[in-house]
Amino acid sequence: MSVIAAGVALLLSARREAPGAADVARELARLADGAEVRFNGGNPAHAALAWGLLAAGLAVAAMLAGHVLAGVTGLLAGLLSVFLLWHALRWQPSARAWSRVRWALLEGQVDLAREALADWGARVDGSAGMPDAITQAPGEDGEALTAMQIADAAISRAAADALRTVYSPLFWFALLPGGAGAVLVRVADAVAIRWSEAPEPAVRETVGRWALLAREGLEVLPARLVAALIAVCGDTGATAEAWRATPAAPGRERIAGSADLVAACALAAIGTATESVGEACAHAVARLDAAARLQRRVLVGALLLMLLPALVS
Repeated sequence: MSVIAAGVALLLSARREAPGAADVARELARLADGAEVRFNGGNPAHAALAWGLLAAGLAVAAMLAGHVLAGVTGLLAGLLSVFLLWHALRWQPSARAWSRVRWALLEGQVDLAREALADWGARVDGSAGMPDAITQAPGEDGEALTAMQIADAAISRAAADALRTVYSPLFWFALLPGGAGAVLVRVADAVAIRWSEAPEPAVRETVGRWALLAREGLEVLPARLVAALIAVCGDTGATAEAWRATPAAPGRERIAGSADLVAACALAAIGTATESVGEACAHAVARLDAAARLQRRVLVGALLLMLLPALVS
């Protein structure tokens, strides 16, 4: 049942954003602000309490609602799961940004592609905690990014976005019943963005930092699963090498940051980029298209993994 609900939600989210998505985002921001005001006492314990009451509380509420509806009819419980996952799958902003970059490169407008990439990195839609290299507009030497560098930056950003807005919700949706996993991930992301971007430094350093770590904790397992799928669907050897070379997340000794890991593996899986004078834009578009094909294969692999327990039983 969860695989069918996931497939329907994916198809719906690919066509349009969930109805009332903006209202849901505003309400989650309001709840996050209220929880911070009431529970933030300036230490991690208060942050954990506020986060737990909000994120875990809403997830448990979704689980109970699904259980009640299942007692009436399984169809209603399934529709609720589809609706909740649809709201958690938020890949439309990333897909639109990707299309802008690709169209500009296809037309040979490198400056326009560079602007589209910079705008993608500047949006406040879930980018908090993204790897800095993904959102940098200039190259390391201070010069503007080339067409191939723009393509690689877009691939990295899209892979990191997909982890947060597609694969992590799918993973926890499959793990927790009644759409509770999708709610948990969606609320955790909204809280992390709101608290980590608060205007007060004290809020950012206490509850904001804790919320980012909590979201990262939810992404650790999905990121490793996605990286493994990328290795299977792409260049396995290069992906494994990129996995080993990904630096550890701040404050950890051995665990690589989830967004960095998926971004590095996505780039490695499609091979090394080579700049070509005269046809740079065409090669960059071809690289973007290769990354899109890889993304589709990984998504199919993720759905097959969700279907595996039903096949085994």
